[in-house]
Amino acid sequence: RSQSASPTQYADKVEMAVRERLEPLLDRTQQVAANADILSEKLLDDLLEDTAQELWSMEQHERLQTEALPMADTYSLESMLQRMEEIERYQEAVRRRFTQIVYSDLEFWVPEDKMEQRIASIAKRPTSPQPIQITKLVGHTEPEMDILFEKLFDGKDIDENKEAEEKLQTGRDIPQPLTRNSLQKGCYVCVSVPKHMLQSILDYNSRYKHHLKLISHEAVGSFNPWQIA
Repeated sequence: RSQSASPTQYADKVEMAVRERLEPLLDRTQQVAANADILSEKLLDDLLEDTAQELWSMEQHERLQTEALPMADTYSLESMLQRMEEIERYQEAVRRRFTQIVYSDLEFWVPEDKMEQRIASIAKRPTSPQPIQITKLVGHTEPEMDILFEKLFDGKDIDENKEAEEKLQTGRDIPQPLTRNSLQKGCYVCVSVPKHMLQSILDYNSRYKHHLKLISHEAVGSFNPWQIA
């Protein structure tokens, strides 16, 4: 009969077999634990870094927003002021358009406008007229008609009517156009004009007579300007 093993030997064999099975597991467990510590440290570092980055971004955003608010307020205030000025200019233009009344009839102008026009006419009084070229018609004449200017009758201005009639008498002495054969006077055309227009015509008549004296083309001796023309 074979000799049986002692219980101590069986126990040693079992212990060795268990160790062989458990040692790899223990090594793996220790390695996992070590790796877990490293991973936890890395995760903690990443978390802290992300938190710090987020805080820095928030601080930068708040700083930029604080700096941008005054600039935005200034721009909006300037734009509002400009818009208000534009509205005021438009209102002023509309107000002037509705308050300014221009009469088509000169007789209804207000005295202030008459005074302004008189001052403007004095300031812009024309200079002496420029010389004009006069040509003589040959073989063709047209009947001439004198225009008689009369002032509208007003019972309150009898003296002024007398002066106007005297001026009209002198105004009829307008030099006739230079023609070879003087024609007889034809019919008269009566035209009623306002007082200021009559005065303007008389003033122009006096200036025109003075101009004709300056550019007189009458024959002097053997010199006949019409032959040159």
